Amino acid sequence: MLEIILAIISGYLVGSISFGYILVKLFHKKDIRTIGEKITGGTNVIKNFGKPLGVTAALLDILKGLLVVSLWFKLTGSEWIAVIAGVSALLGHIFPVFLNFRGGKGQSVAIGGLFFFLHKELLIILMIWAVLSFLIKKVYFCGTIAISTFPFLSIYFGQSILMLFLTIVMVVLRWVAQVKAFKSMKYAEISHRE
Repeated sequence: MLEIILAIISGYLVGSISFGYILVKLFHKKDIRTIGEKITGGTNVIKNFGKPLGVTAALLDILKGLLVVSLWFKLTGSEWIAVIAGVSALLGHIFPVFLNFRGGKGQSVAIGGLFFFLHKELLIILMIWAVLSFLIKKVYFCGTIAISTFPFLSIYFGQSILMLFLTIVMVVLRWVAQVKAFKSMKYAEISHRE
């Protein structure tokens, strides 16, 4: 029980370190939460301050998720405790205690946490995404299609029921975000015509 409590607290605190916020504040003296999508994630940083800073923020967020999950798995040998720590890091990223609970969407942290257990699957997804993006030129939509293969790949590689469940959750969340993106694009087109 103590291990679970410590995993939750440490995961949440590490997750609450908002690299997008820190980097933008450091290099541009601005609060990323007041710009663009008003979130601290790497995508918002890329859109408003360029790829080098945004990619750095995203990579640090990925490492944040990976660090928490790998550390707790090595300490306990428990997939469940490692996942609990990873989910806590994700919640910390979305609701950071250091920034009045206003953070990012958490995709990079989720990818980092899952990479520890599902690195083969994620590398294949990355390749699918790269090929589709090259052919179709719709980067975000291609990412959604690529991520949709996640559960099938986890079954193919014989992952646990817990990992399969997490991949399904990730696919559902990504499609929810995709539908929202489609709706906002359609709204923008209608507004532009008017």
